[in-house]
Amino acid sequence: MGSSGLRSRLASRAEALPQLERRERADGFLQYRVINPTSKVPFNDPTSGHQRPGPEDPVRQDRHPFTLISDFPATCCRAVRLAVLAVLASGLLLLSGCGKGELTKIVHGTVAVGNEKVDTGHVRFVPIDGTPGPSSTGRITDGEYRIEARGGVPLGKHRVEVNALKKTGRMVRGHTGFERGMVEETVRVGPERYAGADSPLVIEVTADSDARIDFQIPDN
Repeated sequence: MGSSGLRSRLASRAEALPQLERRERADGFLQYRVINPTSKVPFNDPTSGHQRPGPEDPVRQDRHPFTLISDFPATCCRAVRLAVLAVLASGLLLLSGCGKGELTKIVHGTVAVGNEKVDTGHVRFVPIDGTPGPSSTGRITDGEYRIEARGGVPLGKHRVEVNALKKTGRMVRGHTGFERGMVEETVRVGPERYAGADSPLVIEVTADSDARIDFQIPDN
């Protein structure tokens, strides 16, 4: 293929790519759009109320499936306009990446210290050894927990931290959400190391593993 033919093919491909159009509207604002140059739909100018004649620009006015539209005063600082366009473009990239999260699994089970079920507290799965995703926490209620937020626990290996608490039956002053009030007093039960980064509990969650995971930690 000659050099002229190659240049012609490259030019035609470049013309087929979505373009960023900049134009000044009748009301003095600048408008930027990502447009699809292959469309043959004429442009409908919302500021004039009629379609612009198309002989000089017959094919470039249909909007791209992901359209960025932003209006600025014509006197607006160029740097500000570019910054806003960059934010809009970042949002477009985020939209294109939706739905690519990690695989997860809802897990549940019982929690006991010794032979007694735990009144309250929480169970936390912390990803380790390259397992992707955030930590996952489930509240303990009457000896049972369930983790289902964000689809559950990411598949992979986790360190499990169990913050086991026992109700004393007394009411004490404490936080009740956004303000202080009377709350049930609780005390920690079981070895303290099970509640933090030194917990010896390690679990691997797989697609085929049992969704029920029970925990029984020793007494103090």
